[in-house]
Amino acid sequence: MEPAPQAGVLAQIVQDYEFWMLDVEIRPRMKTALGRKDVYQIAVSGVVATMLQEIGTESIATVLNGLLEGEFGVDEPIEGRDRVVVFPRRFGVQKDLPTALAAAALILSEEPNIRIECFGSTMSDPLPRGITSLGQIPHDELRALYNRASVFFLTSRYEGWGLPAAEAMACGAAIVSTRSGGVEGFLEDGRNCLLVPVGDAQVVASAALRLLRDEDLRLRLATNGRRDAAQMSVHRSSQDLERVLQSLLGAPRTTQR
Repeated sequence: MEPAPQAGVLAQIVQDYEFWMLDVEIRPRMKTALGRKDVYQIAVSGVVATMLQEIGTESIATVLNGLLEGEFGVDEPIEGRDRVVVFPRRFGVQKDLPTALAAAALILSEEPNIRIECFGSTMSDPLPRGITSLGQIPHDELRALYNRASVFFLTSRYEGWGLPAAEAMACGAAIVSTRSGGVEGFLEDGRNCLLVPVGDAQVVASAALRLLRDEDLRLRLATNGRRDAAQMSVHRSSQDLERVLQSLLGAPRTTQR
């Protein structure tokens, strides 16, 4: 569809990486939608920018998503937290719940006294013994859950950005995450998290146990993560986006990129 004659410069924010990776059949439609030469593309992560290059276009900028100011933060000291491990219970091949459940079971097989809690959808097979499901919870309860977590792990195969990891990091949990794409824009292995390969429950479990057994490492990663998450705000993202949009004012509607 052609834009109306009075339309100004057209731009769209792109966060479609998971769909691109999951379904080859929709890629032609995505190429059509995201390859228009009269629309500027703004990526939300480096992996989305790479996806756009594969489609045959270029993002004019990468503007990371942000967390709403004050919604997530540290309420409980990072030091001395109980041995609590948290993960999200999310469905879809891209979220790889089977690996999360297998990792949780492996953790408990080695350390039965660790408390493991998950949140999210409850529509699945029963959980392995020893895992507590909280179901869908409001943000204030989610914040409290992150704040009692020593370790949070994310087992996604693909993430356009990685919201749960950012939320947990803001609340002082030490992060274990797969190398799933978007999270690698704000997670740095050995500095504010431990990054592990996709689909390997044993490695996820080993990384979580390592953090629970090495308090100095857990504290260092969690503290760095909290500081980094404080920089990922909606306010900062909106300022970055505003600068990009301001730079487009006066640009021709149709451009060859």
